[in-house]
Amino acid sequence: MSNDNGKEASRELVLERLKQHVKVVCDRYKDIVYAWDVVNEAIEDKSEMLSLQAKVYDDIFSVFKEYKEFITSVTFWGISDRYTWKDNFPVRGRKDWPMLM
Repeated sequence: MSNDNGKEASRELVLERLKQHVKVVCDRYKDIVYAWDVVNEAIEDKSEMLSLQAKVYDDIFSVFKEYKEFITSVTFWGISDRYTWKDNFPVRGRKDWPMLM
């Protein structure tokens, strides 16, 4: 997305444009649409998502450590967090964070 000068738009400008767009759409369809679904994945802060994912992993492995005498094995599917079958599904180009529920 670009600004009025053709350069890359700032985060603030993109968010303001998004806010305006949502307002226009909501005002236009407020008497027709009875419910709205918010898509949080459309704008993601990768560093924030990575931090959240690290916290989830820490929580999961803490449970594994706590119950290690009862756990015989743990399987995580996929070779790394970089790849998941859910990337690009159902929205092409969207990164999925499978361990974040």
